Amino acid sequence: MSDDAVMPTARAARTTATAPTTSTARTPADGGRDRADGGRDPDVVVVGGGMAGLVTAYELTRRGRRVHLLEAAADVGGLVAGAELGGTVVDLGAEAFALRRPAVAALAAELGLAVQQPAAGSWLWAAGYATPVPARSLLGIPADPGAPDVVRALGPAGAARAARDADLGPDVGADAADLATLVAARMGPAVLDRLVAPVAGGIHSADPAALAVDAVAPGLRRALRDRGSLAAAVAALLDAAPPGAPVATVVGGCTACRRPWPPRCAEPAAGSAPARR
Repeated sequence: MSDDAVMPTARAARTTATAPTTSTARTPADGGRDRADGGRDPDVVVVGGGMAGLVTAYELTRRGRRVHLLEAAADVGGLVAGAELGGTVVDLGAEAFALRRPAVAALAAELGLAVQQPAAGSWLWAAGYATPVPARSLLGIPADPGAPDVVRALGPAGAARAARDADLGPDVGADAADLATLVAARMGPAVLDRLVAPVAGGIHSADPAALAVDAVAPGLRRALRDRGSLAAAVAALLDAAPPGAPVATVVGGCTACRRPWPPRCAEPAAGSAPARR
């Protein structure tokens, strides 16, 4: 990674209002005023040290800007967080990223982070118990409501209600703007509560009722109209997807994404006030 990157360390984030920049950051000739202490004011101040703030600061320094990043929390990363449980560091926030767009994998490679695809399926916690995410599913929506892993997650009654999707015709739910309305109309509340809410909510950190279908599952409503059922639409999208896992993660967990920004940092200024958002 470039020495021009900006990285507030955990200690610096706790103790300084202006997170440290690397000593080699370039300053445009027309920006960055000299200070009385011999330093220079930043060209840009980024408020918030979540992943968006870190990437923004990094990209700005690559373009020659001197950046200060402000973070009120004790650590950077925002929703990308981790903790040690039983002697193992686990992700508490995002644990993977989608591969359908190359940007995240490319950034990880640029930062020297190794990436791997999961060797096994995911599990979820819903209705008081843990169960595997159905192997053939999209955001928790099953491609086959009668599959054993779907019946295990929903129970016989929930799976039977989901199977009624095949008899509803293509119009039911076709105009639903949000994911919750579509799934509930087509497959019933068990699929929504036990599969879609934990899976889609975990991915997007939002209630399915707040997720636009066309944004989180592009092509799903069109496939519903073309195929006649939601299960068949999901199956069509899965069959059209590239082979391999749809997601990947950073070796050591996504919480490792908080550590490589950058290898060298200046010390925080003496007497700096604590950061506040």
